[in-house]
Order: sequence, then structure tokens, then C-alpha cells
Amino acid sequence: MNDTKINDQIIAKYVLLVLGDGTQYGKITTQEALSMASEKDLDLMQVTNNDLPICKFVDYGKMKYEKSKKEKHSKHNRHHTSKGMRIKSNIAQHDLDTKSNQIRDFLGKGFDVKVSYTKDFGIRRLDVYTKNGQIKSVLDDLEKKLKDILNTFSDVAKWDNISRAQNNKKVSFFVILRHIPKK
Repeated sequence: MNDTKINDQIIAKYVLLVLGDGTQYGKITTQEALSMASEKDLDLMQVTNNDLPICKFVDYGKMKYEKSKKEKHSKHNRHHTSKGMRIKSNIAQHDLDTKSNQIRDFLGKGFDVKVSYTKDFGIRRLDVYTKNGQIKSVLDDLEKKLKDILNTFSDVAKWDNISRAQNNKKVSFFVILRHIPKK
């Protein structure tokens, strides 16, 4: 509505006036349309920006209020469609079961779940495995464990690819489980 022209902001000499019920009043001068609008205690609003602008009568203050109210209401009703879950590679089975139940609950409610699976190497840094040539097998084992976890959700979710991030001390795998809508 910021670029909407109303009343004295309309600079065209003539306008095509459309009445509230959609019928065309016709081509009249802008001054005549403004005086008709003020008689009805309404504003003249330019709808199109043609050579002959189309204008109509509106209560601009009420229209602005309704729009801001609608925007505020739509902001209030927005909710996140995804959740996040962090799993460390040295997690105990009971804790993994608990996290799996939470993920299954999120998926059941229609959320997508971003799962991050992390292995922290601590003092024994990742470059030790790299020097010994074991890095590929370590990363493959971690990815296999993550895939085993993800496959337990194959009945309620699907996933595409696993991305990986690593530094000297830690490796993280990320995957998004997309819930499958019930039919």
C-alpha cells in the first residue's frame, strides 16, 4: 500500500471512476472525483497506473487497519515446520531410543526433522586417523551407523542425502527426515 496513490497524490487530469459495486461511472476529471469522494466521506484511490488511471472510492484508513490486522494475525499463526535433533555417536542405547521416540513423535505431528549425528574425537584428533589411513573407514562406519538409525523411520519419513562437515576434532553428518503425509 506504500505506492498507492490517494486523494491529492493522484496527478492525472482525468480518471476512470469505478463505483463500489463494480460498475463504471466513466471518465471524469480528478477534481470532480475528489469532490464526489469527499461528499461520501471516502477517499479516492488510484487502482491502476495507466494513461487513464482507474480509481475507486474507499475508506483508506479502515483498509490500512484491516490489512495490518490481517498481517499481525498471519504472523501470529505461523509455526515452524521443522525440528532439530542432535545425536552423538557415543550415545547409550536407552538415550538413542528416547531420541528416536521424539523424532517419531515430531514426524507424526507433520514436522520435518533435521538430524545431526556427531563424533567428537577430543584429544585424539582426526588427523591421527588421517595419517594412519584409517579416516575413510572411520567415516564410513559413522555414516553406516547413521543410516541404520535413519532406516528405522522408513515407514514415516524419507531422506535424500547426507551432508558432512568436519574439522580437526569433530565430524558431523546432517540429514533432513521429511515426514510422509498420511493418506
